[in-house]
This record gives sequence, structure tokens and C-alpha cells, in this order.
Amino acid sequence: LRWVPGHSDIHDNEEADKHAKRAAEGRHSTDSPPETLPGFLRHNTLPLSISALQQAHHRITAERWERLWRKSPRYNRINRIDPKLLHRSFIKLTVEFPKRLTGLYIALRTQHIPLRRYLHRIGKAPSLSCPYCPNVDETVPHYLLDCQQYRI
Repeated sequence: LRWVPGHSDIHDNEEADKHAKRAAEGRHSTDSPPETLPGFLRHNTLPLSISALQQAHHRITAERWERLWRKSPRYNRINRIDPKLLHRSFIKLTVEFPKRLTGLYIALRTQHIPLRRYLHRIGKAPSLSCPYCPNVDETVPHYLLDCQQYRI
């Protein structure tokens, strides 16, 4: 194999490359009157690909959601519990979960689950104590890891 400079120093090819570069940058040549161009080329820029439009839409939607979420009254509370709860890693983790399992996972992470600590806080239980373990608060970690009643 031997390299041959195909387009170099050939005036018409150099001119075509220059026009192609200008078009790729979104600048149209003034050589062609706009009315002679196809409709989609009469604007100031070339049309974007579907993929580029989808990427831009997803980026704009994610930025808007992030702004609205940060203004939400729930943002500070959720962020204190788990700063990554509603980020991409959580969504990837739960994308295949049934809705009920995702709800249970969120309830456990936020500790809004019908255990004595939460029920007492909202006035639905007389005390924080685990009904099976004396002098121990019934919390999510206690329920999942320590309580003798629920051990498998």
C-alpha cells in the first residue's frame, strides 16, 4: 500500500471541502439564493439529527426536573436521609423492580414504614419500643438486623 494525496492541491476539491466545512458549522453559502434550496435548507442552520434532538430533549428535561426538585419542600428532607435516593444510581437499581418493591425500598430508606418509631412520631403508637425486645426502639435497622421475633 502507498499513500496518495487524493484531494490535496486540487482546486475544486479544496473548494468543496471549504463549503462542506462552512455548512457543517451552520453557515450557508451565499452563492445559492435561498429560494433555490430545498425547504429544510432555507434556515440558518442545518437540521439536527433525531439522535441529537433526543439527547438535547433529555438533557433539558433532566435540568428542569433538577431545578424543580431542588425547590420542592421535600428536597431537604430526602437529601438528609439519602442524597442519592433519586439520582441515576437509584433509578438504575430499581428500574427492574415491581412498583410495590420500589415503594417498600423507599419507605425503608426514608423510615416511613409502620414500625413503632414512625408510628409513635405520627401519634399512632403509644411508645417507640419494640413489642418483642424490651427497652429497644423499633427502628428499621432493629427490625431488619436485630429483632429476635423477625429473624429468619
